[in-house]
Amino acid sequence: SKMIIRIITFLAVTLCYTVSSHKILVFSPTASTSHMISQGRIAEELANAGHDVVNFEPDFLDLTDKFVPCKKCRRWPVTGLNNKLYKDIQNEMSGNVFQKSSLWSKIFNSNRDEHQDEYNNLCEEIVTNKELIEKLKAEKFDAYFGEQIHLCGMGLAHILGIKHRFWVASCTMSVSMRHSLGIPTPSSLLPFMSTLDGTPASFWQRAKNFVLQIAHIRDEYRDVEWTNQMFRRHFGQDFPSVDYIAKTSDAVFVSTDELLEIQSPTLSNVFHIGGLGIFNKEAKLDEEFSKVMNNGSDVVLFSLGTIANTTNIPPSIMENLMRITQKFKDYKFIIKVDKYDTRSYQLSKGLDNVLVTDWVPQTAILAHPKLRAFITHAGYNSLMEAAHAGVPVILIPFMFDQPRNGRHVAKKGWGILRDKFQLIDDPDSIEEAVREILHNPKYQEKASRLRKLMRSKPQNASERLIKITNWVLENDGVEELQYEGKHMDFFTYYNLDIIIVAAIIPTLIFIVLRISNITVAVKSTKSKKE
Repeated sequence: SKMIIRIITFLAVTLCYTVSSHKILVFSPTASTSHMISQGRIAEELANAGHDVVNFEPDFLDLTDKFVPCKKCRRWPVTGLNNKLYKDIQNEMSGNVFQKSSLWSKIFNSNRDEHQDEYNNLCEEIVTNKELIEKLKAEKFDAYFGEQIHLCGMGLAHILGIKHRFWVASCTMSVSMRHSLGIPTPSSLLPFMSTLDGTPASFWQRAKNFVLQIAHIRDEYRDVEWTNQMFRRHFGQDFPSVDYIAKTSDAVFVSTDELLEIQSPTLSNVFHIGGLGIFNKEAKLDEEFSKVMNNGSDVVLFSLGTIANTTNIPPSIMENLMRITQKFKDYKFIIKVDKYDTRSYQLSKGLDNVLVTDWVPQTAILAHPKLRAFITHAGYNSLMEAAHAGVPVILIPFMFDQPRNGRHVAKKGWGILRDKFQLIDDPDSIEEAVREILHNPKYQEKASRLRKLMRSKPQNASERLIKITNWVLENDGVEELQYEGKHMDFFTYYNLDIIIVAAIIPTLIFIVLRISNITVAVKSTKSKKE
């Protein structure tokens, strides 16, 4: 009888697992290491929860054999793509981060975004691969997860007939993503690609931000239409807009933490999952870095991420940085550089308090009690790791969401914001920031409070991701949370037709009255003459 009970128990557990397990496609092209990390963490958490997860990896940058984004998911790399131009464009970004551009060039730029265009070309190469598409269709996926940086994956999900979609923001939701979802985005409050200093921001800062937001929405609309044309060219003119496919997703997951954000309007089906893969376990230092971190000196970590390649940036930046380190000889500086940046290694020779390296166990270093500050490009993965470790930061944003991230952190009081051009033109301001963050305890106090708040939240990121995903899939979607505004066109949503009519009617009345007055005056003049 005990054997029968065991068999029944086993079958019951197996049945529960089968019912709750779903086949999920995570669209994770190798567009950058940080995006692979972000999507890989989602795939890993879903796989840990018992789902059959395929991490689909079109290899845009030839990284699939160099990086393992998830261990428990099924990886599906797509290699051999015609990606040379995309890699060239990506490499050029490092050299272009210090090119100055005027506000007017950003507003009146009618050129296409070559990065998005080439992404589109690679997307076309994927979705027109009939053999690949048939193999994917045979998997019969229940759900799709894809990022906001390009909507290729949303079109792919439609081709594959995947019913349930989850839209992922790899960082703070962009203006265009919020606009697509119909979320109010006050330009007076939420910075775009520039900072909004002061509360409230000045008239000119708000005006600049307003115009840049409009220009960004215009550019995004242009890119989406280009993607739509590609899909309709191959799959028929009735192929739905990839924007509509995206904004009708069952849920939106934002890979940020509410505590790091500037609070703003949102929707009921938008959920924050910042911190995936960070909270689970602390990384450990290897022997080499253990010696560095435990040699007695407090430590400052410097890293500009993967896009701002130190080989391609102006040489004066690293020269200035090395000079700054010598103003703080009681501290050890760990400076991460590109592996081909031999010049930085030369500059560091003879500097006893400087370690130049092309790789750092960043999470483990940030968690070490000897670390006192982190000089960062304000990429969101780095900020999440610093916040979770309670480390104050000096923010030197370069591009994309980084200026906005930097402003958020500075506003919260656990970091100091600097302009990237100050690395070249005003290194004294960088030195001042280092001195301020090391000697003023208020930054550490704010960072420590943030760390406590993040770690004591009632529900962590992993629980939220899994519970929301399971809830949506087990109920065949949650239409009740869908925003009604998704069905409205631009004019109707913003009542522009009413505003136009409201403006026209008084104008017409004024014109009629004016003509009437002129007519009366003319008749009166004629009567007097007669």
